[in-house]
Amino acid sequence: MTKENKNKNLKIDLMHPIDDALKKNLQVEKENYVAPRSSKLPLGLAEKIITNLTETSDLDNPQQALVMLAMLFQQGGTARSCDGNMAVTFQGKTIKLADVRKVLKANSCNKGERKLARTLADRIYEIAVSMEIPGNLSKKTQRQNLDQKFEMKDKVWLSDFQSDNENCPIELRKLIQETFKKPIGKKKKKLKRKKP
Repeated sequence: MTKENKNKNLKIDLMHPIDDALKKNLQVEKENYVAPRSSKLPLGLAEKIITNLTETSDLDNPQQALVMLAMLFQQGGTARSCDGNMAVTFQGKTIKLADVRKVLKANSCNKGERKLARTLADRIYEIAVSMEIPGNLSKKTQRQNLDQKFEMKDKVWLSDFQSDNENCPIELRKLIQETFKKPIGKKKKKLKRKKP
């Protein structure tokens, strides 16, 4: 492309609506667009991440990857402080949380575990109910609500990434959000700095 042709492409007409070619391009791009402050990933990107994880971890199929993600995320794999060595085994295959983090980073979703979990929240719930895997906040919620008895189907909802899921019963979402609050009088932990 010559400099003259390139400069021709730099002109924009803001007096008229965008053209059909740009609209078509926008429709394609929206599948992979991740807003900086969004709480979820687009479905197209989530599917791409699952496919990449399937390939890089030598899994048999994307469903196997989805089940393993559900197992990791249900047990707290969405927490930034969670050790990357956390591993799950399903159908003779093993993946570590670090493997998931590498695939997220390769797809420009660094530290996007919770966003991915929110995107997959309903599928994770279905898998966790079948496998009877309680959510990572189920024990804490039970300690905070000693007068309540939670059935397994309720315990499964009690995961940190389910707090905004409209399919999660509202009373359970409220309990999840209660676990995020700091007790009165308790100060935030200060990080100890290493001496040089």
